[in-house]
Amino acid sequence: MSDGSDYISIYLNNLDNLNERTSHLCVNILFALRNYKDCSYNKEFSKIEYFNRNKTYCGFKKFIKKTDIFVENENTFQSLLEDNKIILDTYVILYDYKKEQYLKELKQWIRTENIKDYKFYCNFYFEWEISDWNSIDSEIGPHYENNENIWKLCIMENKSRNEDVLIFLINEKSIILNKFIVKSVVTMRNPDDYSIYKSYYSETFMKFKENTNNQIIKNYIKKSDLFITNENSKSIIQNNKVVIGAYIEIFLNNENVIQSKIKDNLFKTLQYNKPTNNSNLLQNQISISTDNDSIDKKFIQSL
Repeated sequence: MSDGSDYISIYLNNLDNLNERTSHLCVNILFALRNYKDCSYNKEFSKIEYFNRNKTYCGFKKFIKKTDIFVENENTFQSLLEDNKIILDTYVILYDYKKEQYLKELKQWIRTENIKDYKFYCNFYFEWEISDWNSIDSEIGPHYENNENIWKLCIMENKSRNEDVLIFLINEKSIILNKFIVKSVVTMRNPDDYSIYKSYYSETFMKFKENTNNQIIKNYIKKSDLFITNENSKSIIQNNKVVIGAYIEIFLNNENVIQSKIKDNLFKTLQYNKPTNNSNLLQNQISISTDNDSIDKKFIQSL
């Protein structure tokens, strides 16, 4: 198909996932455009993709330039398009959806393109198995320690909206005492099948101070989503059991980048009175703070 530009786009649409609200698939897809007489002359690309309720298609927006299908092979003097004909081959491998595929798909929901003044610090995943869902009212899971930071998951019913449950991702203790970004994906999954789950993406800009912990990321989850069964009669809550998980990536404030920007801006302002010793100027710019501890906070339901 043409995308209206100078390229031909090719996509694969999975219609089954329109009806599977909690199921996830991992596939390896290969597309090939070839001469209809000669299979050896082709243009192919492949990649691993994940399908779910909100992502039912994948492919290549710029698969090949339109003009390239008319270029003749230097050995056979054939082009991909010959006699106004061309063959599109599609080869699909469906993988078993295990923990490896589960974690890789969670990582894909972390968006880093807008992070300019922060550098990657660490990433980790932890989960909490609930063996008796019916007894849950308000409960805190076991703590998870990573790089001297303590995290916990907490679940409770939303009293103001009975159709929802709340999952809190809590940073109980942190050695990070400056601004940082936490990007997280919180999930509720079937206890025996990693492919049956719902995930919720959060992006939170935090600032820690000494003796100020218990930063919280809140996620709303519809109760009805937890009992939807797929074609194999599996649901997120199965036999009164469920697993809650959290994948987290932390990005620290990049002081070098920020100081460089401050330096450039000050030099522009003070261009007629530029200091002779640049290092002294930087040493005076160590502390930048804001009265608002939570500068930017947004929650996006992704799956």
